Amino acid sequence: EARLEVLREASDSGSRRAVTPEVSDRLRALGYVAGTREPPTPGDRPNPADHIEAWGEFETALAEASSSDSAAALGRLKRLADAHPGARVFQSTYARLLAESGAVASALHVYRQAVQRWPTDATMFHELAVAARRAGRRAEALRAEQAAVAIEPSLPSAHNGIGLLMTDEGQHHRASQAFERAVAADPTNAEYWVNLGNARRAAGETSGAAEAYREASELDPRSADAAN
Repeated sequence: EARLEVLREASDSGSRRAVTPEVSDRLRALGYVAGTREPPTPGDRPNPADHIEAWGEFETALAEASSSDSAAALGRLKRLADAHPGARVFQSTYARLLAESGAVASALHVYRQAVQRWPTDATMFHELAVAARRAGRRAEALRAEQAAVAIEPSLPSAHNGIGLLMTDEGQHHRASQAFERAVAADPTNAEYWVNLGNARRAAGETSGAAEAYREASELDPRSADAAN
């Protein structure tokens, strides 16, 4: 019970993350509006026990997705997302599977609604950026990644995403800077180090590239990209 209380307090403080005026201004400049609505208090939230059947459906959908039955999983997740618009995990999982199944336009629609509903969720903005990049909407992807960084400056996946977008544009020095921020935030991710090595090599920084590839190889000796 004592441990649960610690976790509950941490969850409450995280869900009530304040949006500073500076972050709000940056989000507005990027075309997003940070919500000012106060999150519900713990007493106002639905009791998870009342929705255990929905969670069982969600777990079934995950099993279907992992067994390559994406059509069934998508149908089940759509019903859950429609029935529970305030369930963040249902919305994000549905959008992610849509994108992975090739329905990127539909995924973008779900993600755009999600970032409006949860305007302080940096990870949701990053996932929106991933889907937008997959759809070839690089300008929207960059705005979403910048919004994620504005909310959570040390989010490594967002910095990595910015680096990939800079690489798409052939801006290898800027890509290197973004990947450097990614590995600084998460130095254990071999993929980020490989991306940094690629960007440095493209920018003509061969010694720095070799250093990044070696770091990736030490973290993941089976990384074919790093070895190559």
